[in-house]
Amino acid sequence: MDRDSRCVVTEMTFRGKRFRVLLVTDERGREREILCEDTGARSLVGDIYTGKVERVMKGICAAFVKIADGRTVFLPLEDAVGCVYTRKEGKREELCGGDEILLQISRDPVGTKDAVATCNLSFGGRFVTLTTAKKSHGISRKLSKGERQRWKEFLVTYDKYPFGIIIRTEAAKAGEEAVRAELEELAGKVKTFLRTAVHQTGGQLLLRGEGPLEKRAKQFLRQGEGAVQTDLSEFYRELAFGMDVEEGKLLLYGDSSYELYKLAGIPTILERALGRKVWMDSGAYLVIDPTEALTAIDVNSGRNQRQPKGSDTDMEEYHFRINLEAAEEIARQLRLRNISGMILVDFINMRSEEHRSRVLQCLRHAVTEDAAGVQVLDYTRLQLVELTRKKTYPPLARQICPCEKASG
Repeated sequence: MDRDSRCVVTEMTFRGKRFRVLLVTDERGREREILCEDTGARSLVGDIYTGKVERVMKGICAAFVKIADGRTVFLPLEDAVGCVYTRKEGKREELCGGDEILLQISRDPVGTKDAVATCNLSFGGRFVTLTTAKKSHGISRKLSKGERQRWKEFLVTYDKYPFGIIIRTEAAKAGEEAVRAELEELAGKVKTFLRTAVHQTGGQLLLRGEGPLEKRAKQFLRQGEGAVQTDLSEFYRELAFGMDVEEGKLLLYGDSSYELYKLAGIPTILERALGRKVWMDSGAYLVIDPTEALTAIDVNSGRNQRQPKGSDTDMEEYHFRINLEAAEEIARQLRLRNISGMILVDFINMRSEEHRSRVLQCLRHAVTEDAAGVQVLDYTRLQLVELTRKKTYPPLARQICPCEKASG
């Protein structure tokens, strides 16, 4: 495999279980993202169900809703606005016990926590996403200022549209007519789906969502990040026939003498990504400790070969350089391990306010490419850096073992 940006999708046995695995490497061949899906327990994210409200808990601003297979999902009341009812049991307009509604899974179950759902159903195309409850329009923040203005003007003509419209990043490569055509086609499909769905009884799976591996691989191809290589013929056919793929960007691996997962070094990468200690190029290292509430990351000088032997000024500069390297590595590890929720980082102490500010700036810049959305807040009074990362799929540790201790 060439050392450029690449996405590998394969299947392998790891720690006694069978997984489908997606690995993304950067231009230097370093692992950047990894997703694992237990072949016996697929993700629910994106699935649309009819559900029956078991009880509404105003004290915690949430409802518990029963869906297919006897599962119960957690529905925040802020996401229960604009519900599509298949059966209204309560006399009040607000959500009541016994009501049957359409909902979509927004987050998989984590440990003992139920899956999280929303009544704001979303249907994605290549250029746009339509939403049923939130009728306001939006534009991808990844688009340039000029592009955002262009699509803002485009959306003015859709002020009274029956759906919310989100212009996706891919729209930058398309003309307005192509986006308009997809929008109208997608809207027709959504209307047909809803007309049928409202007559279904509670507790049914109506539409299976796009799995995390399929979604990421398609995004990788659409955004021109590099080539996708897979040895899964069904996965290859789905991408090849469902997308307009540039020649040489989708490859089917067929060497039966040496498995693709071994060629990509996935077992070693997984073991490293699940480990507590992360060594950096300088010889310094990170210690990553997940808990139920948050993830703590400690920066240590370790075997750094550039240790100063002189003044306090030299030591300050030494610690500053390690912390800059650590900031870059922390951003990579958050994405690789899919760490989410609250995160606290204990950088090596620095006395210089300028150095502390530059390390924080470096960390903020390093997380900008993370699609999950990372907020770097500030130093606490104890000089710990606070940040948060949006929760979507479970952390890597829990993708491998649902009982594993991991925050998020």
